[in-house]
Amino acid sequence: MFIGIHTFLLLFDQYEPYTLEAIFVPFASSYHPILSGIGTIATYMLLIVILTSDFMKVIGKSVWKKTHYLVFLLWLLFFLHGILFGTESSANWAPFFYWRTFAVIICGTLYLGAAMTRSKKPRSSH
Repeated sequence: MFIGIHTFLLLFDQYEPYTLEAIFVPFASSYHPILSGIGTIATYMLLIVILTSDFMKVIGKSVWKKTHYLVFLLWLLFFLHGILFGTESSANWAPFFYWRTFAVIICGTLYLGAAMTRSKKPRSSH
């Protein structure tokens, strides 16, 4: 929902108003096209993850699960978009928020990876 609001408000931005093309076509913005495009791609990836949840019974649990691994990449893209391009990035609270969130996500990902690795190892019988 907040991404939708963020996107809608870009149309009325006083500093750099975006066109519909600049919002919906990755890298089409004349203002920081790479960083803007990263946000657009991450948004499309999020939509894919959400839509696959709605159609899990149709596409199957295996495809659904594999698609949901996109969450890790899209989170990293949103992180880069926010920290490098966000207008609030220069605020005193922003680095604290961004880097603490980054640490939590990385620690959670490492924990999940370790747990998955442990569960796949064959158990020896004694």
